[in-house]
Amino acid sequence: MLAIGLPREQRTSGRQGTYLQLLTDPVFMRYALSQTMTLGGLLTFVFGIPMVIVETMGGTLNDFIIVQIVSVAGFIVAANLTAKIAERFGTEEVIMAGSAMAAASAFALLAYGLSGGTNPLLVPVLFLPMGIGLGLRGPIGFYRGIVASGGNDARGSALIVFFIFMTTTLGTMAAAPVITKGLPALALVVSAIHLLSVAILCALPKLKEAPSA
Repeated sequence: MLAIGLPREQRTSGRQGTYLQLLTDPVFMRYALSQTMTLGGLLTFVFGIPMVIVETMGGTLNDFIIVQIVSVAGFIVAANLTAKIAERFGTEEVIMAGSAMAAASAFALLAYGLSGGTNPLLVPVLFLPMGIGLGLRGPIGFYRGIVASGGNDARGSALIVFFIFMTTTLGTMAAAPVITKGLPALALVVSAIHLLSVAILCALPKLKEAPSA
């Protein structure tokens, strides 16, 4: 039996079979790109924060390990609870809440960096909501992307993975030239990526729910 809040059946659009058809499908792109931006933003931060902590905040790699442990723990807990939360509040609401929470975490890190903060022990505290946000929206967001691809789910999943790698690569490239400026520079790039995730959810159409039996 399918969980409440998840689509009850796949879309049966006649536009199936090619990558181009998926790329021009706004419903599929809503879930694919928002998923991509949320995960890609998190990975961009993870790849850049070790240097920021060591070179500009006076920390050590142990501080980075703490960041990883805290964020992964938050992700695991949220990912295990997301189905039940979606049953109660709705899948679309959880996807939006997860994206917004991740974006809020990025902006909190940006604000802390701009304030001149250099305590590495505050980084995992401010980064934790990003891991929780991904845990909330990640599983159901990816699932909705696959459902939105209809019978073209193999290409749909491949595109989502490709977008994630591409976003992470571009985000890392954007952060690399300015990363020596510290947390504000890295957090600015990550905030822009997460802001795009929320904007995409607001701009592109949702997957239509199948009527209840």
